[in-house]
Formats: sequence, C-alpha cells, structure tokens
Amino acid sequence: MASSPHVFSTVEIFAGRVVPHGYYKMIHRDSWFGDSAFYLRMLGFAVFFTFLRLAVARWVVKPLGKPLNLKASNYTKLEEAIMQVGFYTWGWSYNAAYLFKQDWFWNPIVSFLDNFPRQANEYAIFHLPKQDWRHGTTRLTIGWYLHGVYTHFFLDTKKSDFAIMIVHHVVTLSLLYGAYVVGYFRVGMLVMFSMDVCDTFLYSAKILKIVKSGGKVDYPAAVYYIGFGMIPVSWFFFRLVYFPFVVMRTTAIDGLIASGYDNADGWAPFNILLLILLCLNTWWFSIIVKIMWRSITSQSLQALDDIREKEANAELLANKEACSGGEKHTTHQKRASSEQNTKKTPKKNQ
Repeated sequence: MASSPHVFSTVEIFAGRVVPHGYYKMIHRDSWFGDSAFYLRMLGFAVFFTFLRLAVARWVVKPLGKPLNLKASNYTKLEEAIMQVGFYTWGWSYNAAYLFKQDWFWNPIVSFLDNFPRQANEYAIFHLPKQDWRHGTTRLTIGWYLHGVYTHFFLDTKKSDFAIMIVHHVVTLSLLYGAYVVGYFRVGMLVMFSMDVCDTFLYSAKILKIVKSGGKVDYPAAVYYIGFGMIPVSWFFFRLVYFPFVVMRTTAIDGLIASGYDNADGWAPFNILLLILLCLNTWWFSIIVKIMWRSITSQSLQALDDIREKEANAELLANKEACSGGEKHTTHQKRASSEQNTKKTPKKNQ
C-alpha cells in the first residue's frame, strides 16, 4: 500500500528544504501554570546549584587557595567565577549546538509562522525519544537564576551594581518563565544564546586575574589582554548587535507582522522586559569600556581590576569612617561636657 504524500510544514516551505523526520518532537503545552511539578523542578535545581557551590568552595577553591597564595577575600570571588564559567560554558555550548540545527535560528521570523505559540521543535541533540531535553534545560536555567538571586544576597562579594544585578536577575527570570509558559520559548533560546557567551569570557578573565593575584602563577601580558579583550568584543557583538537587531526585531516587529497582535500573547510586557535588558547591557558595556580605556592609557594590568568592587569597597570604607568619625565626635562631646561639669562643681573645704 502506497504511503500518503508528506505535507510540508510552514517551516519546511519557508526554509526551502525538507526537514528530516523521525526525531523527537517537542510540542509546547497549552499551559504550565497549574503544573506543580514544573515549579518543584525549578526550585530543586536552585537548591542543587547552591549545594554545588558549597562543594566547589570546599573541594576545589579551598585546596587551591594556599598553593596559589590567595587572599581570604579572593576565595569567594573564585567560587563565584568557577560556577559562572562552568554553567555558562555548558549552557551556551548546548544551546548553540541545538540552535544551529534549527531552521528558525537562521531566520527567526519562522518562529512566529509555525503554529505560534504552540510549536514543535524538530531535531534533538541526542536521539532519545520521550526525553524533553529543551524543556529540561529551560527549567535548569530558571533554577540557576533563582540560585543567583540567593547568592547575590548571601554569598557573593558585594559590588556597586548590586541592585542592578538583582533587577537583571528578576527581569531574566520573568523573561524565561514568560517565554516558557506563554510560548515564546524559541525566542527565549535566542535570548540565552546572545547573553551566555559574554559571561563565559567575563568570568574566565576574572579567574585569570584572581589566580595571578597570589603571585605564584605568572603568564604573559598577552594572555591578559586577549582574555580581557574578548569581553568587550563578545559583549558588543552578541548583546548590543545580535540581541537588539535580530532577537528584539523579531519579537517586536517581524513577529507582530507574521502572527498579528491577537495571536501574540504577552507581546507588550515581553518586549518591555527585553528593552530593560538592553538598557542594562548598554550600561554595563560603558563600564567595560571605561576599564579598558583606563588600562590602555595607564599601560597597567592593575587597571583591569573590576571597578564595581573598588567602588563598593570605597563606599564601605566611607561608611565606616563616617561611623568612626561620629563616635569620635560623640566621645569628644561627652569628654568636654564632663570637664565643664568638673569645673562647675565647687571644691569642698578641707
């Protein structure tokens, strides 16, 4: 019996080629709001990352601290950097390997042409049926940012942009969650693709700086400049070019044209959050340029220090000095008052 002819999907027609079938297809559900297991998994991942950080501190950073002659203040910084590099290197590599196989990655408007917002993803990195790999990694990423909010309050070194980082994490969590439950999860993958690679370079450079600070390890200045030079290059290309001109253009303009406003659930709040993220990225890029310019003009590797940490330390020192000055002033007033009372007290006749 002859098989029925294959009906090409919108993605296949728009891409101009036949998509091979037989792979596991991930179809977005109508709603995840009432799925308690969904939230439990996210919280479980957040707890997992917190315990993983403690394990890194005990079995990786602590044994390396003495041989590298690290200061006590650098232990926490190294823990943070190792965790960030590990997660973002894995996350971006996995995401990129997945996205490169998707037709809609090369032309993101396809995201809104193929039965938006309840879409199916062709291809899987691992050919394992009944395993929702992409959904699992999205929950994992949400758990990571929940863990990030906790660490910024209780574990990480305080920086001058502490409040900005909290805003960034809240915005990112809202985007990831909204993208997942509403149906923008394809665009959510593009957002993570444009963001994660920059953090890999940023925290790798921090590890170089921390390891060298103890004086036990030395490497050529070129390693420094290449490592730190990749930060502004990747930041500019991925976060200030690809993100606004590909991702935001797709969600704000192309997607609206393709699917219509009535079918674009959450269009306004989703794009407002993306705009906030773009503003934060632009502000951080100005700090990166400031650090790089200071390093070039001073011709000193010390100029590559994170000025956010210096500003936070300066603010803390100023607060301590203010408190100390206030205590000294109060003590002086009490002493002066005591001396005046002594003078006023009449001497007894002998």
